[in-house]
Amino acid sequence: AGFHDSSKLGAIYEDFRDLRLLLDGQLRRPVDEYPEPDYREILPGQRDPADYATGEALPIALDFETKVNGDIYCWSLCERPGTGDVIFHDDDPRGSTNLLRAICENPGQLKVFHNLIGVDWQVITEQLGIKLVNFEDTMIGAYNLSFTPQGLKPLARRKLGMVMDDYSDLVGRARTTWLLNQLECLSVLDWPLLPPPA
Repeated sequence: AGFHDSSKLGAIYEDFRDLRLLLDGQLRRPVDEYPEPDYREILPGQRDPADYATGEALPIALDFETKVNGDIYCWSLCERPGTGDVIFHDDDPRGSTNLLRAICENPGQLKVFHNLIGVDWQVITEQLGIKLVNFEDTMIGAYNLSFTPQGLKPLARRKLGMVMDDYSDLVGRARTTWLLNQLECLSVLDWPLLPPPA
């Protein structure tokens, strides 16, 4: 694989290095410490922004999902390992923005993102007008480790033993079924013959 796609050489090298350590008994396979995570949908009013606005606090992980037009759809926060809360922005835009502002602008709380420079930065700073302070990006950290995959799912599987469904796996089957149904419907129609090209 590395000969056909040199971008995979680093991961292949790391895999063989880890295999050697595993065979020598020096490396244990990572095991997901939270195989049954606690995910909830919450409303912004269920959290008081004042609880996040000042003082030292534990790190908090944040992630954003956007609509096709780039507007914020929802965001999630994780305050403790094995938990996650999702806030749908349109349910209460003002409350959602106020809570997010309190979190992002608190210099005493580390905010952790994955691929912040992508969509998340635009949502926070440009769309919502929030000043983000004291943050880290795990994708940049993975890049600085050089050989580790940088995508969140492969990184979590490799380093923490966490197995997550990939979006393309979830949507791919439905998309294929839909496409085959469309082709079957189109196949029964009489299509006019096109004249040969001149």
